[in-house]
Amino acid sequence: MLERLGRERGRYVTIAWDRPTTAEERRSVAAPAGYDARMRRYYRESWPRRLAARPAWEYASNAETISGRDGGLLPLRTYQEFFAAAVDPEGRLTAGVTTQAPSRWGWPALDLLGVRWFVTNGLPPAEITVMERNGFRVVGREAFFLLWERPAPPLARLYHQVDVVADPAERLARLQAGYPLGERALVEEPVAGLARPDRPAQVRVERRDQTRVEVSVRTGADGLLVLGDPWYPQWRVEVDGRPAELLRADHAFRGVRVPAGSHRVVFTYEDRALQAGLIVSLLTAAALAGLWWWRRRRGRTFRNVTSAP
Repeated sequence: MLERLGRERGRYVTIAWDRPTTAEERRSVAAPAGYDARMRRYYRESWPRRLAARPAWEYASNAETISGRDGGLLPLRTYQEFFAAAVDPEGRLTAGVTTQAPSRWGWPALDLLGVRWFVTNGLPPAEITVMERNGFRVVGREAFFLLWERPAPPLARLYHQVDVVADPAERLARLQAGYPLGERALVEEPVAGLARPDRPAQVRVERRDQTRVEVSVRTGADGLLVLGDPWYPQWRVEVDGRPAELLRADHAFRGVRVPAGSHRVVFTYEDRALQAGLIVSLLTAAALAGLWWWRRRRGRTFRNVTSAP
């Protein structure tokens, strides 16, 4: 399943209900329809430990969890705060694993994150209804494990309405209270010139690599482009080849103001720590080479002096 997710692309979530239950509680668990007595017994015995995809599987399969594509280097603290406030009420996030049932999730936030896949064990009927209501259907089954899929929501969106909230705690409070993600965006400072266009904007992610994301935008009015990838200060952004200001939107994501018209927006990651390390290494190597050359020259001069008649 993970190999398929890596091959066909898109973000996935794994549900791992990991709570202690007594034998009596396990017997009360409603097994999915169509299971025979043996399957129902196995299903109930496995209830305390649901499926959990491990980070090593992501590396091996190139699959992408809602945490991103790098196994945990990103997201940083702000993303985890967003997740706890807007997605998972328990705030537990390990790789792509959650301990909450689909009915407990903040689905507007999942849409913002572009979640395409769910990997679960068999689900109770009420949770199946939640999955289907949000566009998912079962497309694969391996033993007790189910693979759900829906058309991937867009990872890049253009907003023409924002709310300026400078205080991080207040932003999190709004997210927790059900902020209308997908309709408007939270920003830290005013974004000038935003206006509603006469027709919907066209936004398309043209390329998305580990350190580079290219987005094409066509809009009839100025807007805020929000990319559902974690914000980090070492990202840079250009609009039509010109440097632009990288904004933090919805507390944890990358944003940039885009004027009316057709534009090409490029986000690139610049690891300044790595660059500084390379510069120091080069300077050190040059210094060592200079020291070696000086000592060799000095030794040659000393031999010439001592061998003179």
